[in-house]
Amino acid sequence: MTRARAGFTALEAAVALAIVGLSAVAVLTAFGGHTRAAVQVQRQLEASALAQDVMARVRLVETLELDPLADSLARGRFEAPFEAYAWTARVSRVAAHEDLFEIAVQVTTEGGEFDLQSRRFAPPLRLEIR
Repeated sequence: MTRARAGFTALEAAVALAIVGLSAVAVLTAFGGHTRAAVQVQRQLEASALAQDVMARVRLVETLELDPLADSLARGRFEAPFEAYAWTARVSRVAAHEDLFEIAVQVTTEGGEFDLQSRRFAPPLRLEIR
């Protein structure tokens, strides 16, 4: 008669530990990737909101002040808590339409950049004298 085996052998225990270890590494790697992606998404959301803020400021400028754009609107850094972000804004006339302006805003940070573009129709003021 053979005696029934009880418990694990050393080889079975080592294989079980290897499987558990590989599973833990896979889970931690996935978690790390998820965390990095969440941080990247947060940066992109902040950069998008900051770019929209700069775009709104540029769109409010009087037509005569669009070309050339003042240095205070053309580039700068944001105040705390967004001091890691900087912006540049460019305004140029669309070649075929004298009253149409192309506006481009770029917000940069150590993690990348976010670009936003728009157009503004800004005909010159024509005063009628009677």
